[in-house]
Amino acid sequence: MVRRNLPAYNALNMDKLLEVNNLRIVFEGESGLNTAVDGISFDLSRGETLGIVGESGSGKSVTALSIMRLLPEPPARIASGQILFHPGGQMQNIDLLGLEEEVLRSYRGAKVSMIFQEPMTSLNPVFRCGHQVTEAIQLHQKVSFSEAKDRALALFERVKLPDPARIFRAFPHQISGGQKQRVMIAMAISCQPDLLIADEPTTALDVTVQKAILDLLRELREEQHLSMMFISHDLGVIGEIADRAIVMHKGKIVEEGNVKQILNQPRHPYTQGLVACRPSLHRKLYRLATVPDFVENGRFDARIVSTIETESRRKTLYANKPVLQVEDLVVRYTARKNWLGNPVE
Repeated sequence: MVRRNLPAYNALNMDKLLEVNNLRIVFEGESGLNTAVDGISFDLSRGETLGIVGESGSGKSVTALSIMRLLPEPPARIASGQILFHPGGQMQNIDLLGLEEEVLRSYRGAKVSMIFQEPMTSLNPVFRCGHQVTEAIQLHQKVSFSEAKDRALALFERVKLPDPARIFRAFPHQISGGQKQRVMIAMAISCQPDLLIADEPTTALDVTVQKAILDLLRELREEQHLSMMFISHDLGVIGEIADRAIVMHKGKIVEEGNVKQILNQPRHPYTQGLVACRPSLHRKLYRLATVPDFVENGRFDARIVSTIETESRRKTLYANKPVLQVEDLVVRYTARKNWLGNPVE
């Protein structure tokens, strides 16, 4: 893509923080051009949480990375479109696609920030967690290391990390996946951005940690008046955190609307398939629905397993000899060590 020397400006809409217009992204491959995002348009209002949902390969993450201008070019190429951003304190919409790299760096992290999908690989393994957060603070806010450290420790406490001082000194491999994700969140909000993009931030975490992270993001949104773009393949997660949602399929937006409407009254066959694929807690089916049942066949035969059949199968299973038994299992983790490296009770 050819970069312009000056950013493009549009007439200001005070309610809109972000506008994506006719965005088309292609990837160059051996077989030619492959379209990953095919002419999508959407907007995000101030203080709103927009959910983007779809299967793997639908174009969700590519869309998010294009807003941050983090797509590898080549093979990626933005073929057309605008990404208009109106940060707080400025009276003009800025086309992020038209910014020079040096100017873009002042926006990335300070005005638009991102929590990446995989906490295990998002942090640099050779730097301590505290260093990675203080570096982000000092880059954008021009404060001393001492002040940046105090802010980082306060952020670690705010995102509910246990023993912030220890984690400040720890390397990423020395903390759990949930703690890594909290460090990533602390880094993402360290400069109080206008827009926070969360790309499947709970996918690699267990359900209890997932709920804690969602609760934390909701609290931070209210405290810092964030606008949030939350990307997920899980409609249940989108239903918990988003105000409005768009559904992507093969690079296109196939449905957009209020989250409750999309979950309870989906209109597009693809969205209907996504909703139907969620296993029910209240009924057992002979076969779970798949997206092709709706997209290709237009229907799904939801035959329900009767209570009598369920009870009969349970009796048969429970009559078998257990394959594995666990009794009195205790697992302990060392929280602290002395200077010799020995555990401290």
